[in-house]
Parts: sequence; structure tokens; C-alpha cells
Amino acid sequence: MKKNKKLIYVIVFSFIFVFFFFLTIFLLANRHWFYPYETAIKYEYSDSLDDKIDDLKDSCEKLLIDQNDYDKFITEYNELEDCYSELNTYYKIEYLNYCNKHMAANIRLMNIYSEKKTDLYNWLGSLYSKIYNSKYKNQFYEGFDENDINYIIKSHSEEATKKEEEISVIQDKYTNLSDTEQKNQFNYYFKELINKNNEYAKIVGYENYYDYANEREFSRDYTKDDMLVYADYINKYFIGNYKMHDGLVYDSISYYKKYSMSLIDDLSKYKYTEWEKLGYNEINAINLYSESLGSDYYNEYMNFKNDGILIESNEKDCYDGAFTTYLSYLNKPAMYLGNTTYQNVYTYLHEFGHYYNFTKSKANNVSLDLCETHSQANELLFLSYLLNNKILTFSWIRDQIATRLQFFIQMAVNTTIIGLVEYEAYNKGTVTEDMIANIIDETVEKYMPNVFDIFVKDTMKNYIKSVIIDHPMYYFSYSTSICSSLNLFSLSLKSYTDTKDKYLYIQDYENYDGYIKTLENAGLTNPFEEDLYIDLNDLYKNIEEVVIDIYS
Repeated sequence: MKKNKKLIYVIVFSFIFVFFFFLTIFLLANRHWFYPYETAIKYEYSDSLDDKIDDLKDSCEKLLIDQNDYDKFITEYNELEDCYSELNTYYKIEYLNYCNKHMAANIRLMNIYSEKKTDLYNWLGSLYSKIYNSKYKNQFYEGFDENDINYIIKSHSEEATKKEEEISVIQDKYTNLSDTEQKNQFNYYFKELINKNNEYAKIVGYENYYDYANEREFSRDYTKDDMLVYADYINKYFIGNYKMHDGLVYDSISYYKKYSMSLIDDLSKYKYTEWEKLGYNEINAINLYSESLGSDYYNEYMNFKNDGILIESNEKDCYDGAFTTYLSYLNKPAMYLGNTTYQNVYTYLHEFGHYYNFTKSKANNVSLDLCETHSQANELLFLSYLLNNKILTFSWIRDQIATRLQFFIQMAVNTTIIGLVEYEAYNKGTVTEDMIANIIDETVEKYMPNVFDIFVKDTMKNYIKSVIIDHPMYYFSYSTSICSSLNLFSLSLKSYTDTKDKYLYIQDYENYDGYIKTLENAGLTNPFEEDLYIDLNDLYKNIEEVVIDIYS
């Protein structure tokens, strides 16, 4: 009996051990990189919102006909805008959920909210011309000049709305093609997109989509001529001097080999290969970095960790990307990280740069070039903090800086070419498929003739084609913001304290005065002036000595 009892104990405890062993393995395998995280954002939608919208519409229309109570009209108009914000938030939530799970239920709800918010958006837009011809004109359009008023009315016209739908169909069709189909049909779809976008631009009062998007979509405060001068600096300093740079950036592997065998004796105490050997991990390091930026940044970061919205997907077929959006009805941002290469320190910090800015600007209109500086500079200042405080190994920080600087210069070149291709394409007027067939090669030959001799031609062209249809006129801001971020990084190697104050200055919405003036007011260099590229050229040539000096 005792033997049987002992056997039962052994079996029970073995079962418990095996159960918890496999449970631990499961939890480790499915753990998320950063905490907290969400797998879905839950909410309750009430049909009473639909009734509220209908009632407010009827009341607004009557008030606009009577034209005897502007205060009530504008109050109810603002309530309808709040309703739109609520619908748009529900749509974004389901998009986030869909990115994570790819469930049919999310698509169904996305389509429902998309239709509801589009209908309300178009209805609100239909009022603009009616208000312009009413007694409410001066009050409603106070502070707008005539050009802005004309744009507002034209951009909400039936003709403009129809053209936007046509553009969306082109992009959706291209996105749903296989990789092979996209490659084979790129010329056709890019031609279609250019012509439709240019047609839309003419409807809303612009010569072409290039001019329209710079001003209205991305709030850029620089001209076509500025862009061409900028591209010339990229060509001269990032490509023309390419072979002058030894190791660290353009050939980081040879740099690793050069220094990995014999480090300076004084640096021997930093020869560790893992964060944990110095008592740190990624989260600890980010916490310390956040604290170094001051109480406001640190408090927002803690709020994000404790009560923020972060979706980290671990689903096989999830959306493979990363982004941050603003849920205006909830008055908070939300971050999404895909499960392949996007759950890493740099993407996390990049997206939190956007997240922090959303807490400052509340999604008000800010130049995209500055927004991307918020995110990219956050990556580089993190590296600078680790370097300046000698938190981690010399070899680790050296290799990370080499990798990031190489990545940034490659991205700056790629996205400058995208800007040049779009400049050429949208300024041609109506284009044909034959005109588009060689536009990337022709643009490169015209502005950066040696670039394909230095970087891999097919890789560059595939990258350009992968984003230029889905995100027209967007990616040039990556190039300018990279240079602004490198400006901050370079300064931080001399004084981290002064530079982090500059970074916090450009994050504060109260200081916003366009992209260029905000940078200059913060004490940074105008990215359209040659002095910046002379400084960055020196940074790339001397970075290995700078890293060694800081660690010595």
C-alpha cells in the first residue's frame, strides 16, 4: 500500500512538473517584447450614436436655412465633428485589431465604420459652400484667407470626392497584387496614380499633385528648388564622398574586423557581449534613457507603459510593419508592432517618438519632416545616451552605432531618390506607361549618376517601388528628417545635456513654427544649407575616433 501511495505521489508530482514546465515554455515562446501589450482593443458601440447623428444633421440643416442662431448651429456642428471623431476612432481600433488578428469580423466592422464616417465627412463637407453663401460666412471662416476657403470648399466637392475614391481603388488593387504581379504591373499602376493624383490636384486648385501634397498633405515649408539643392548635397556628400569613408559606415563588417581582434587595453573592462553582464537589459536601458530626458518625457513614457495602448502581434499572418496613430475620441495614441523585425529597441523608440509627439500635439497638423525627426532622433539619442554614460560594452555600442549610421545613410539616399522620382513624375503633366517605364533609371542618371555603382541597383529599385504607390509624396520626409536627426546625434556627442533640450524643444507643440524655423529656433542647422552636410561628412569620417575618445 505504501509503495502504491509513493508511486501515486511520484506520478502526481511528475505530472505537475511536466505541466508547469511546458506552461513556462509556452509563456516564454509567446511572451511579448515590451509591456504592457494588448491583443485587441475592446469597446462598446451604441446605435444611439447613429440616432444622435441623424438628429444633429436635421437640426443643423434647419439652422442653416433659418440663419438666425449661429451659436446653436456651430455648437451642433462641433458635436457632429465629435461624432466623426468617435466613428474614426472605432475604425482605427478595428484596423489595429485586424492588423493583429486578420479576422473577418474586424474587416466587417472596419467597413461599417468606414462607410459611416465617410458619409458624415462628406455631409459635413457639403455644408462648406452653403455656409460660404450664408450670413454665417464671416463667423465660420474667421481667420481663413480666400485661398484657404476656396481649397476647403473644392476639396469637399462631389468631383473631388469621386476622384479620391478612384485613387483609393488604384492603391487597393495594387496592394492586393502578389509580389510578382506588382513587379510586372508597376509601370501601369504608377502611371494611373500619377494621372489621377494630378487630376485631383487641379480640382482643388493646384497645378499638380506635387505642389498640392507638399502644402496640404505634409505641411512642408520648402520649395521645389530647395528640394533640388538638398538632393545635390546628398549626392555630393553622401554619395560623391562615399569611397572616402573608411569602414564604420559603408563597410561596417571590415570595421568590425579591424577592431574586434585588438581593443585598446584601457577599454578591456568594457569587453562584455551581453547587456546582462553589466546588470542591464533593453527595458532597463530605455527606462534610464527616458529618465535622462526629463520628467515630462519620463512621465509620459511611464503612463504609456502603465496605461498606454501597445499592440504587439504574435500572429503568423499579422500586418508586417509598425506604426503609431492617434485615437482622438479616447484622447490617446496607440502603437502597433508587427512580429517579425519590428519588435526591437529601435522600432520601439522610433514609434514612441511619434507617441510622445501625439501627447503634445493631439494630432494637430505638424510637418511630416518634423514628425519623423521626433522618431528617428529618439533612436539616435538613445545610442548617444548609452555611449556617453558607458552603460554597455564598447564593442556592442561601437557596432550598433556603425549599423545605425549605415542604415540611416542608405535610407537617406533611397528616400531622396523617391522624392526626385516624384518630382519628375508629377511635374510632367499627363504621363503614359512608356514614360514611366524607365523613370527611376532616368532620374538616377540625371541627379545621382553614380549611386547604382555604390548600392545594389535591384535592391534600391525594389524598395522605391514598394512604397511609392502606397504612400505618394510621403517618403522624402524620411530623408530630410534623417539629416536633422543626425544633426542632433552629432551635437549629442559633444553635449548630451544641451542636445536633449533641443530635442525636447522640437517635440513641444507650443514651439511649432513649421519644420525649418522650429529646427533653427531650437539651435539646429537648416537641412537645406550646406553647412549641415559638411558637419555630417566630418561625423562619418571621424566617428570611430569619437567613440573611442568617449570610452577612454
